[in-house]
Amino acid sequence: MKGISFSTNVVILIATLIGVILCVFAMQVKAKVDPVTQQISTDAESVSHMITFTFIILWASAIAIALGALYVIVVNFKRLIPTFIGLGIFVLLLLFSTMFIYVDESGYITTLKGATPRVIWWTDFGLRATYVMSVVAVIAIVLGNGLRIFRYFQK
Repeated sequence: MKGISFSTNVVILIATLIGVILCVFAMQVKAKVDPVTQQISTDAESVSHMITFTFIILWASAIAIALGALYVIVVNFKRLIPTFIGLGIFVLLLLFSTMFIYVDESGYITTLKGATPRVIWWTDFGLRATYVMSVVAVIAIVLGNGLRIFRYFQK
C-alpha cells in the first residue's frame, strides 16, 4: 500500500505542477491589435492548453475513482461504501458546477471558428468544474488541518 500511496502522491504532484505552469502561461495572454483589420485579437493557445488539461484531469479523476471502486470490490466489498460516497460527491460537485454555466451566444466568442454553443458549454463546464473542485479542495484542506490542530490541543 505504501508504494501505491507514494505513486499516487507523485502523480498528484506532477499534475499540480503542470496545472500551475499552464495557468501561469494562460495568465500571460495579452491582447494585440491585428495590423490588417485593426481589431483586438489574442493568441488563446495557452488558454486552450489549460482547458484541455482541465478535461484530462477531470476524466482521469473519474477513471481513477472507477478503477479504485473495482479494486475495492475485488479485494474487500465492505470497503466499497466510502468509494461510492466519494464517487457520489464527485458527481454531485460536477452537477453543482453546471448551475454556473452561461453560454453567451451573442458575444465575440461566437464569431470564432468552431465556437458552437455546445463547444462553448463544454468549455465553460470544464472551467466551472475546475473552480468548484478547487474551492472544495481548499475548504477540505483548511477543515482537515483545523480539525488536526483542534485534536492536538484537545489532548
